[in-house]
Amino acid sequence: MAENPADCFLELPTKENVALLENQNWKAHGKSFLDGVKHNSSIVNQYSITRYTPSEWHRRNEELFALSQKVNELSIKNANEAKNCMASNFSRTNRTQQDSTTRLGSRCHEIFTWQTNLDHAIQAQVDEIAMLEEERHRLKKSMAILKIPESINSECLSRRCARPDPELIRDGPEEELLKETVLINDIRRVLEKTLEDIERQQDENRAVKHKLEYHWSCKKEAYATDSLNRSLENSSGSIQFKPGATQSVADQSTEEFWNHFTREVLDEAEATRQRSVKLRGTLQEILVNATRDLRNQADNVEQMFQSRIACMDEVRTMLENDLMRTLQKLADTEALIESLKDAIRNMDFPMKVSQTRLQNRNLYRPQVENCYDRTQVGLINEVGSLQRSSSELKEALKAAEDTQKQLIDARTKLEHEIMLKRRTINIDKDRCQYIRTYFPSATALSGYI
Repeated sequence: MAENPADCFLELPTKENVALLENQNWKAHGKSFLDGVKHNSSIVNQYSITRYTPSEWHRRNEELFALSQKVNELSIKNANEAKNCMASNFSRTNRTQQDSTTRLGSRCHEIFTWQTNLDHAIQAQVDEIAMLEEERHRLKKSMAILKIPESINSECLSRRCARPDPELIRDGPEEELLKETVLINDIRRVLEKTLEDIERQQDENRAVKHKLEYHWSCKKEAYATDSLNRSLENSSGSIQFKPGATQSVADQSTEEFWNHFTREVLDEAEATRQRSVKLRGTLQEILVNATRDLRNQADNVEQMFQSRIACMDEVRTMLENDLMRTLQKLADTEALIESLKDAIRNMDFPMKVSQTRLQNRNLYRPQVENCYDRTQVGLINEVGSLQRSSSELKEALKAAEDTQKQLIDARTKLEHEIMLKRRTINIDKDRCQYIRTYFPSATALSGYI
């Protein structure tokens, strides 16, 4: 059976084949029918309904087969194109969906990063609020403790006003007590202003904390939404058509503004926290300086009250300490002088070696061997370096000897002054010294007690 249907029709009898067969049949009977057909063609045409010849019929069939073949090929082509279109579209759709899922994952990571930064900023703000509140309580304690030195100072001034007329002089203790009064008043004003600044800063800290928490909650909702979107698949049961989903919201922000806005919130929070940290540092510095100044002034008052005993005794002790240091420096200087002298003597040996080498090279190298080579230059430089070193050591020895003389003079003067101070120690021990023993410590003045 032929593979192509058209081949079967090509094997059908044509005009020539029909005529040949008829001729053969006629000849088989001894005569030809064609002659009768030719003579009776008008009769045949009268009763025939044919309009086409066999060749036209075959040509029409061939055209139909060609058209069918063309349509079949077109169908196969369209089927292949459709399959390729479906495959490419599904591939592009899957790739686009995967890209969207990847972008959603990146977006979730970005939101989570900002959320983490906000979380850290909130925790830092909470810690800062707690630390600033602790410093506020400490400041209030310090202001309460400040009343004690204020009372002591007032009591001392009152007692000194009760001195006999000959003793009512503007002496050292009186000057120091007045300085202490001014100092206490200044410190109180500064502490009160600092307390106001801390309370105002604490309000700002709480406002910033609330703002950070609000933005953190927004980031949490956004993260939950995008995490849900990231988990959606074609088989998810919650997916459905959403007409108009591609339309942008009127007040929708841009990605740049989103990043800028979140960063601006964090920067604002960090700036507020840094101001709070700076204020705590300022408070610490104020309390340290106030405590130091009060204690120093208290020591000055004590020194003035001890004018003839404690003050002179302290000066005597300082002079004795200076004398001990001077004696130690004198001993060290004497040892240094001996070391310098030994060093100067020890410089002679390398000088002798260098000069001997130069002399030998200048006298005993024959003719052209007596060359001004790098070795000769190095030896000459070595001699110069040794001479400079020797000169420097001699200058250092001279400076040390001068220092020794100055130390001997200082020792003589210190010994003389110590002798004078030991003779002049005489002070009034009963003047306000007892009440000064209740002066608060540095720890209490700093607000730690």
